[in-house]
Amino acid sequence: MDVEPEGILRSAGLEWESCTPIPGGLQHDLYRVTLPDGGLTVLKVGKVDSDFGDAWEPHRTHWEGLRAEAQALNYLLRHIPVPTPYRVLEGQVPAALMGFLRGDSALKMWEKGRVSTDHLQKLCFTMGQAMAQIHRIKRPENPGAIPDLPGALTDDARLLHMDFHLGNVMVRRDGLAGWKVLGLVDWVLCRWGPREADLVEMSISVFRQIQGTRAGFLGGYRRGGGAPLSKELEDLWVHQELLRRLELGIDDPKQRARWEMWEQDIRMGRGHYE
Repeated sequence: MDVEPEGILRSAGLEWESCTPIPGGLQHDLYRVTLPDGGLTVLKVGKVDSDFGDAWEPHRTHWEGLRAEAQALNYLLRHIPVPTPYRVLEGQVPAALMGFLRGDSALKMWEKGRVSTDHLQKLCFTMGQAMAQIHRIKRPENPGAIPDLPGALTDDARLLHMDFHLGNVMVRRDGLAGWKVLGLVDWVLCRWGPREADLVEMSISVFRQIQGTRAGFLGGYRRGGGAPLSKELEDLWVHQELLRRLELGIDDPKQRARWEMWEQDIRMGRGHYE
């Protein structure tokens, strides 16, 4: 099985000038592909030594994730910037070609110290607006390649990114105003479900650690036309995810202690934070 990017591109009948690795995730390798006309595309390849299964469906395949991503991006074309056009490549290796979004991830800029706390609060406002646009998309009678979130009712279910965090938000500097969101990437974990479940990643990675970010995010969500969110339901989904991560084990004792304290706070009704 040819898992080299050049072999995958040849099998897809694509002509290219260069193919360069770019930072990817735990489950996919990414390559920046320059086309003969100077255009850019991205090749996304499922890692053959990595199970794609997630917290809800451990046996889900790379192919299922890519097809779900393709369907989600088709829905989102008129709502928010996403990496389109998108084409799942038929072959032995799970792979897709998608549009190239310029910029850097917000997480990378934050870790480099280029995004201040004030800028991050403003960025969270913009991210909240983007999430409101995502949640405009209601679950159709036929959910297609996007699965339902296990344990959730399908009544009024919406499209959920389910991996919505700073690492999947592409940004660029926008003068004195801070940072502009260029688009959202990595939709392979998308689901149909309740809006509150989509806040889990931001809750764990940003909201609790940095004061004001949740309030800013929810302000943007409301400005974007998002319906009121239930803090109790948000806490319920965050609690389930914290328990899952604690059960998996974590090498960092300080992080584990923080998660244990937070899990106890939610269980005791002390989960509120701003």
